[in-house]
Amino acid sequence: MSIFEPIQLAWEDREYEVPSDRVMGAIQRIEDVVTLQELLAYGERGVAPQAKVAAAYAAVLRYAGCPVLDEQVYVGMFGSGATQQAMVNSINGLLTMMIPPSLRSGKTKAPPEGNGSAPARPGRGRRSSRRRSKRRSGRVG
Repeated sequence: MSIFEPIQLAWEDREYEVPSDRVMGAIQRIEDVVTLQELLAYGERGVAPQAKVAAAYAAVLRYAGCPVLDEQVYVGMFGSGATQQAMVNSINGLLTMMIPPSLRSGKTKAPPEGNGSAPARPGRGRRSSRRRSKRRSGRVG
């Protein structure tokens, strides 16, 4: 079972799909071009390098089986009369592909058992991770 939903893409009147069990591969193709953190920052600013966004879309289209060049996607997305809203929509589309539905909707599951930090040991104080600069005793050796 996959935590992702299938990705539906359209290019030149054809539909392409990335099955849910292959979405991680699609995300890897996108992140080869632009990272999730970069996309989030672009979304906050409302601007992004158009070539990067187009190349990321082209990469995922090719992964889905569409024979397309980065340049074709660039012209198709931004060639004539590109607006800031079109850029924001493009960024949101990539983010939607990359973030699992359970995280997008705010429904989060508890972390799996065994991934939490170990409980503190009672009766022990916290030790510093800094190395001491001098020896405590006067002995040499």
